[in-house]
Amino acid sequence: MAKATPLGSRFYGGVDVAAIHYDDKYADIAFAGSSIGLGLYSGFRVNDHLSVELAYDEANAIDKHNVAGSGTVYFNVETELHSVSLSVQRQFSLRELFNLPRDWSAYAMFGVFDNNLDRTVTDLASYKQVSAQEQKGGVLGGVGMLYRLGRVELRGGLRFWGDARDVDFGAQFRF
Repeated sequence: MAKATPLGSRFYGGVDVAAIHYDDKYADIAFAGSSIGLGLYSGFRVNDHLSVELAYDEANAIDKHNVAGSGTVYFNVETELHSVSLSVQRQFSLRELFNLPRDWSAYAMFGVFDNNLDRTVTDLASYKQVSAQEQKGGVLGGVGMLYRLGRVELRGGLRFWGDARDVDFGAQFRF
């Protein structure tokens, strides 16, 4: 009979850096931007292949200048994106599946998110600024890879949620 894993060693936490791409719209003008974001996450391993994870991410999603609006209107736009997500991850050991010599795992994630987007638009003709805050929620999904180095795991993946998608790299510590 297999020995049960102690409850305390099932927790993990980590930090990641992500290249985030975000699509937005202001006054029926669509634009997009990419930036670097930082995130913190913490999780609990239900078993060797299933985890529940809570994450917080923050980025300056868009910083665009001289965006062409309708007619002769040009504007600058800056946005900050703050996201909280709760997801379930299913891991697949590549060592078990393909008899690999290293401890690689693939994972798929599915969950929900809540975004707060702070947008500031400056009309370049009048230099009038308009600030708005939007909140969006929905479903997120993603895939990635993990490489275990003792109690530390290196992680990289793709996530898709709402108007955003990212490529992230992180390191997590198993408690």
